[in-house]
Amino acid sequence: MDFLNKIELKGVVGRVNVQNVGGKEYANISLVTEHVYKDTNNEGSVIETMWHYVVAWNIPEGIDKGSKIHVVGRLRARRYTDSEGVDRNMVEVVANKIEVIDED
Repeated sequence: MDFLNKIELKGVVGRVNVQNVGGKEYANISLVTEHVYKDTNNEGSVIETMWHYVVAWNIPEGIDKGSKIHVVGRLRARRYTDSEGVDRNMVEVVANKIEVIDED
């Protein structure tokens, strides 16, 4: 059996936090996506908004709040302790490839 853990997202950047570890830059990026569908009466549209947390080591130039990007990567579950000592679980995207979408 072949295993596959792959995710592909296109969305708008909400926040970018670039850090340096051992001389290499990485970024934590919050990315918003939307899914639009008809309501149960088929009369109006419903917009489902979802925030994703992306970790990237190879960060292209020009990514900032409001940038439209295309991300390809894998999902990773992570457990951490927050600043108040509470154990938390999260799912993040570890990016293999990020491209800035130019919509000119």
